Amino acid sequence: MLRPLAGPERFQAVVDLAARRGFFAPSAEIYGGLAGFFDYGPMGAVMLRRIQQAWLDYWTINEGFFLVDTPTVGPEAVFRASGHLEKFADPVVECKACGTVSRADQVFQVLPTPGVTPEQIRQGADALMKVACPNCGSKDLTVPRPVNLMLETRLGAVKPTTAYLRPETAQGIFWNFPALLRHNRGRVPFGVAQLGLGYRNEIAPRNALFRMREFHMAEVEVFLDPERKTWPRFKEVEGIEATFLSRDGAIHLATFGEMVRSGVIRSEAVGHFVACAYEIVRLLGMPDLKMRLRQHVPDEMAHYAEDCWDLELDTSLGWIECAGIADRGCYDLTRHQEYSGADMSVFVPFDEPKTVEVDALVPDFRALGPRFKAEAAAVGEAIKAAPPSAVRPDGSLVVKAAGKEIAIEAALFKRQKRTEKKTGDSFIPHVVEPSFGLDRIFFALMDAAISRVEKEGEPYTILSLSPKVAPTLVCVFPLMPKDGLDTLALALNRELATAGLAPAFDDAGSIGKRYARSDEAGVPWCITVDYDSLNDKAATLRHRDTQRQERLPLAEMLPRLRALIASPSGGA
Repeated sequence: MLRPLAGPERFQAVVDLAARRGFFAPSAEIYGGLAGFFDYGPMGAVMLRRIQQAWLDYWTINEGFFLVDTPTVGPEAVFRASGHLEKFADPVVECKACGTVSRADQVFQVLPTPGVTPEQIRQGADALMKVACPNCGSKDLTVPRPVNLMLETRLGAVKPTTAYLRPETAQGIFWNFPALLRHNRGRVPFGVAQLGLGYRNEIAPRNALFRMREFHMAEVEVFLDPERKTWPRFKEVEGIEATFLSRDGAIHLATFGEMVRSGVIRSEAVGHFVACAYEIVRLLGMPDLKMRLRQHVPDEMAHYAEDCWDLELDTSLGWIECAGIADRGCYDLTRHQEYSGADMSVFVPFDEPKTVEVDALVPDFRALGPRFKAEAAAVGEAIKAAPPSAVRPDGSLVVKAAGKEIAIEAALFKRQKRTEKKTGDSFIPHVVEPSFGLDRIFFALMDAAISRVEKEGEPYTILSLSPKVAPTLVCVFPLMPKDGLDTLALALNRELATAGLAPAFDDAGSIGKRYARSDEAGVPWCITVDYDSLNDKAATLRHRDTQRQERLPLAEMLPRLRALIASPSGGA
């Protein structure tokens, strides 16, 4: 009898199975572990690679996007420009009795969630007397304060400079934008994908893979003309139906096309990439009933974002965000242009040149160099970008460059009116970003797949993973490891391995125990070679989820498995 697991029991069952069967376990466990870090074992490492490969194939093959791989460490200037050094923080409280530090939005149940801001936490400080420390129960807590989550490091042995471990993979794509634009022959739209590790110095890492300090991210940055936020392939996904929670609290069971046409999803481009995120996780084996899309409420959304949706999965810990899809406007490229002085614009030529009158500010770069040194280029670009109306009555100008406001004396620039031929216009692209937390998806897939089986009075665990992510697709068993059965089974195992199926061979213990081991490891199919196989050159193929068995000639086993793997249902 199959017994589903729920809540804390299911969560603990996943954690126990993961450690027992080599999916994942706390890192450096022989030294007491390292909070927020996990090792993927032999089964988990393969499953994680399958998830990563499916994600990569979707974006680089199905959508035709570029792939990049940038360092996990970036200079301080990058994260000052991105806003992480200023705003990437969580509110924390400390217990004065035992010293336990907790995230304030986890302790303050009286405050609005999700998206509790430090300001909301401060406004709720009067509630401190009503809140107990989760460790010792004391109600003597400090007033909440924001703590930056960036992990700092130092580069260089003699004269070290400050650098940071990236909290997301996106910034490497943004600093490469001019080169990527050239690679795409100066045109938008185009998309860029990147997989890699991210780091956040979480206040209280917890719940296994759901809140970590080192985690696997998978992000896409799609660069668009702000006047054309459409997507040509939206028609391929607009008929997909899903559950949506809009920011007004309404629940919609609707198609992506209906949500875009109603204006709840703000643009066709956002609708397309929300649908893509939904489809990717569904293709990995997540049931539709365990998926929903939730629109950010205004307090959650970054000030520069135009629309933002979370893909949430129903797990033993409740509804957990596993992906976010945001229209980030032109914020990122504008900030990096401002701080670096690099041109982040796209030039669109006219069909015919136009004669226009130009009233512009022209920097004196010879004078700027000695005055501003390394910042001279950024200051010069800021002067050129400033409108003449920004000049003050005394002839001076204040611009924002290199992350600060800089006063420019009148002698360092001039105002110039001229007539010139204009061959085109420029704009800074907007960005739509689908961002995925792969560790959370990994755990959620295991969480959705786990159940208990009562067989002959003896319970064991079954993990019904999709063949798209199962670490092992097929196990080969000789009924007995002798009498030529092992030789026949090993020959079949080699054939399947040569075909790329990476089978597992198991000849230890009773056949019942071997079936139980494979079910617990999420193996979709098992093949048993028995004494009849010596004569009829056939074997028994067992299906994990239905327990159905079919007798097939050995010569037909590989084609049958390939057909099962290729089927949309994964052979279920």
